Parts: sequence; C-alpha cells; structure tokens
Amino acid sequence: CSENDASVLLISSVADFSKCTPLKDLSSRLNAIPHVRINHPSDSLLRKIISSTSQSLGVILSNNVVDYMVNHFDRDIKSITDTIKRANNLSLIQKKAIDIKILKSIR
Repeated sequence: CSENDASVLLISSVADFSKCTPLKDLSSRLNAIPHVRINHPSDSLLRKIISSTSQSLGVILSNNVVDYMVNHFDRDIKSITDTIKRANNLSLIQKKAIDIKILKSIR
C-alpha cells in the first residue's frame, strides 16, 4: 500500500488472529498490526449522540426521554437512530410528543 499511499482498515471482533487462521505466517502478520479496542460510549457521550441524532432527524426529545433511552436501549448508533425514527413515526400516528410510554411500546 505504500506505493500508492493507501491505507487498510481491518475490523474484527477477534483480538488474537492465531485462533482465526491455520496459516501461521498470516496470523503473525495480522497480530503484528496495532490493535485498538472501541468500547461503547459513556452515558454522557451517549446523551450527546442521542440529542445530536434526534436533532439531525428533526425530532425533539425531552431530557427524561433521552435518559430513558440511555438506560434501556442498545448503545450503538444504528440502534439509536432506528429507535428515534420508530418513536417519531409512532408519535406522528398518535399525534403527541415522544414520551417514555411511546419508547416502552416500541421496545
């Protein structure tokens, strides 16, 4: 990749590649690559992500709704986005603001 000034990003749920492949040369090369573990966001960061995501979708969420989402729903971006969209669709059908009752009904 250095000839073309390119980069490669490998994503894996496995930290030790020697257990993934019987090829010792390949596993040693993969294990020589720097590893970075990405954990779930903290509660404060998750609140910011939920607020930012809801704003970008044009959805207003109260603080107690955001707190409920932090404590009761999956912590990944896709799940957060899907939850906000589903809650928004239900709130439009019911013609009321998103509240904890709506969140509980889609959980």
